[in-house]
Amino acid sequence: GFTVTLIGLLVDLPAPILIPLMIVSGILVGAIWAAVPGLLKALFNVNEVITCIMMNWIGANVVTILFDKESGPFKSLLDPSGTKNLAYVFKTTHNNVATSKFGLDLIFKGSQVNGGIIIAIIIAILIFIILDKTTFGYKLKACGSNKNAAKYAGINDKVATIISMAIAGGLAGAGAALYYLSGNTEF
Repeated sequence: GFTVTLIGLLVDLPAPILIPLMIVSGILVGAIWAAVPGLLKALFNVNEVITCIMMNWIGANVVTILFDKESGPFKSLLDPSGTKNLAYVFKTTHNNVATSKFGLDLIFKGSQVNGGIIIAIIIAILIFIILDKTTFGYKLKACGSNKNAAKYAGINDKVATIISMAIAGGLAGAGAALYYLSGNTEF
């Protein structure tokens, strides 16, 4: 269908376009996925740990269904030489899209280090600046420290809960995208 054709076109994009697109996509999907437990916590006071665990299982099963080698809509992206009757998504090294090593493999000989560590450090610095140097970050930290006091001070605790969960999901999505882009693994 249309989705498979669109993904097939995206896979053929050059690495300088595809790598940032994959990272941003990972961040957006992770943020949206984690906003669901945030919404449930903010609106219905549902335990976020339990809902996140349930969302993990839902996500794992959705991916399994989507990439099912018999009937999944994305089966064309699977490596046809799957071992032991298992299906694997092609490694990013298959189409030369893996994150560049930026010479880090020369410094850390024998390791799997790559440019993803640089991107992760940049993201960590940005999150530090946002949380420590902005009023937005102050509001998030205030709600995390004492929701009732923050609410009394006029901070919308429900919005802060949803946003903080979305940020956490976005960071997890960035980590997942960088891990896949490392080229050291297959799924």
